Amino acid sequence: MGKGFLHIMMMLGLLMALPLHVQSQTAYERLIEKGMVHASAGEYPDAIPIFKEAIRLNPDGVEGHYGLGYCYSLRCYEENQDCEAAMQEFTIAIHIDPSFRHSYFNRAVARTYLDDWEGALSDLNRQIHADDRKAMYFSRRAEVLYHLNRYEEACADIQVVRQLGGAYAHDWFDTLCPER
Repeated sequence: MGKGFLHIMMMLGLLMALPLHVQSQTAYERLIEKGMVHASAGEYPDAIPIFKEAIRLNPDGVEGHYGLGYCYSLRCYEENQDCEAAMQEFTIAIHIDPSFRHSYFNRAVARTYLDDWEGALSDLNRQIHADDRKAMYFSRRAEVLYHLNRYEEACADIQVVRQLGGAYAHDWFDTLCPER
């Protein structure tokens, strides 16, 4: 999957997942909002210390861990650094709130960069179980299944992606999985 596509999908997840409060924001909420602004602009070096400060103020705040995981994941995808840290922050977010938007998906993506294909598959299965209407989840799972040599299952997921009107990252899926 292309880095640009992943960045956009994760940025959308971050922006959709974190509520913005205009009135009566706490210091934690202001930091989350400020971190989101930097992270969504791709300025993760600026966002990382902001999310860390938010976590210091509220260690049980899912938004802080998710935001920090997002920043680490950008480093993972762009610089091949902090992949393990991204996975750890998404894991903390999942422990705090297992239903928090794209946490399982993003941890799965971090796992793929660590060649943990089985772990990625497990996370994607959980994400899809929670929300089976997002084509990006099926597209990523198809890629993971392909890496696990489970081609028939990968093609089944590509069919779902097509039915949902989504895009998939690799053109070779058209050859591997012709339209039915």
